[in-house]
Amino acid sequence: LDKVEAAKIFGRISSKYILLDSSGGSCCYSGCTDCEFRDPSGGYKMSSMSAARPKWVVCYPRRAFGTVEGLKSHASPLLESVFKGEEGPKGRVGREEFERRLGDMEYAQQLGGPYMSLGEGQEMGEGSGGKMFDSLAEGKEAIGWRDVEKILREWSGGEEGITWDKWWKGVGEE
Repeated sequence: LDKVEAAKIFGRISSKYILLDSSGGSCCYSGCTDCEFRDPSGGYKMSSMSAARPKWVVCYPRRAFGTVEGLKSHASPLLESVFKGEEGPKGRVGREEFERRLGDMEYAQQLGGPYMSLGEGQEMGEGSGGKMFDSLAEGKEAIGWRDVEKILREWSGGEEGITWDKWWKGVGEE
């Protein structure tokens, strides 16, 4: 994929919101040196993050944690739209169906990648969804969420989501 087409796909499947560590947010944020809710670099574990525009392709299918008063939940736009919410074998799609469903998703201006208007981003180039399928399928005729999750987790380097730079390294032609 070229950078523009990769950005059009990223803008479709990325989220403004990501759920991270369920223990995050339990800290009092007083800077205690022995706090179990701080990460090794001294920062705080966050339970979630949000951005003004879509920033992350999440590597999880769905996630929920918290209490009734503070329940946080989120699902991957890719899972919900391309795989129709099915994580198992019933959600498997072939190349043509993947490309069609991806093209049907609405484009949103994302953080990272080349800038384009909503109109420019909505029109995907011929075959770009198929190229995306090929990047994820590893030669398979049909893929499901678990196949995609495996590749996304490789691209993320163990993180819960992929920002533009890691996305471009995974799908780019350069």
